[in-house]
Amino acid sequence: MDMNTQSFGACLRFVLNKKGISAEELVKRMNQTGIVKTNKPAISRVINGKRIATNEEVSIIADVLESPLLLEAYSLYKRYIDSKEETLLLAFYEVVDRIHNQSIEGALQEELPEINYAVLYQLVKNLYKQCLTYDVSAQLKDGFLIKLYHISGFADMIQRLRAMYLCFFHSSNLTKSDRAWLAAALLYFINPIDLIPDFIVIGGYTDDAVVAGFIFLKLSTILLSFINKNKESTITINESLESNMQAKNLL
Repeated sequence: MDMNTQSFGACLRFVLNKKGISAEELVKRMNQTGIVKTNKPAISRVINGKRIATNEEVSIIADVLESPLLLEAYSLYKRYIDSKEETLLLAFYEVVDRIHNQSIEGALQEELPEINYAVLYQLVKNLYKQCLTYDVSAQLKDGFLIKLYHISGFADMIQRLRAMYLCFFHSSNLTKSDRAWLAAALLYFINPIDLIPDFIVIGGYTDDAVVAGFIFLKLSTILLSFINKNKESTITINESLESNMQAKNLL
């Protein structure tokens, strides 16, 4: 299964849940347009990441759900599948974050800074190469916990980064490349002076959120497996991090 197909399906599923629309209702509305004929199994395969939707299907879905951002997200992920250009994944995750934060998008849309995805990808790739060469564990241990203590909001980004932090330090199934990508995401978050400096009141963490989403997507199989395994244990991700923060007198 292509992880980007799965990711777009998750994005579509989020919009459906947010609007309280079932797959059956979506199919009904799509068929009512008279432009396309579909059925629940076909659309369910798109939602579950088992099939790539057609351009026509996504155009109608975006129209029916009144969510033009879905069409934008699909276009980016489809272009990535065709080209394997990873800057498109960064752009895709920026749109996904806008979909997840659509309730406040109207208030912030004009003030959010623009992102140069080519430059952002090069910054992340440079961090990745650095982490392949040097052990940054000590820097991550202290830096991440301190930064986490001083940030509020950006719940999706923080959830991803928490999982990455614990996976980096506690997973025994990581390759050298996996560890370098996780470290790159964490280091980017820790550094206050990045593509969009964190001290900017509006949008200072926009690029951090995109980087976290991008690398979470790259390592989604590993990270989701780690999260699911952790859920079955007696110590949750939050409890483990809070324990570490208490030990360092950050709480």
